[in-house]
Amino acid sequence: EDYRILTSSANPPLSVLRKFAYLMDQSDLDFQEELEVTRLREEVVTNIRSSQQMEKDLNLMDIKIGLLVKNRITLQDVVSHSKKLNKKSKNQLQEMVTGEKQGIKGLSKERRKKLEAYQHLFYLLQTNPTYLAKLIFQMPQNKSTKFMDTVIFT
Repeated sequence: EDYRILTSSANPPLSVLRKFAYLMDQSDLDFQEELEVTRLREEVVTNIRSSQQMEKDLNLMDIKIGLLVKNRITLQDVVSHSKKLNKKSKNQLQEMVTGEKQGIKGLSKERRKKLEAYQHLFYLLQTNPTYLAKLIFQMPQNKSTKFMDTVIFT
């Protein structure tokens, strides 16, 4: 009855207030409990992030296992393919070194213009955050979420 009077009345009687006054005191125990709750919240957030990362890793591993089972590729197939790629890359590297100019001077006029355009784009994104915000809103939601997680949590 007294509790109902305390909660519903604008001016409860002094005798009712005295019964519940001890609940209003802030003690060291209350402060310690609040600190503990804050610490536990931070721990929960850390564990959630860790759990999300583990779930992503598990899904990726599951996909890889599925692909291996589906394609039934062997280690020898991978090694032989790797050797072929190494030969091709060595040949291409040798052609680049012996045949053409290196660096920016080695780029064609069209590629040089493309490089300059990208330089201007990244400069604008860094100096004017509204462009970056508009770009994020144009991205698909799953990619923008992953991008925001990467930016915020790292």
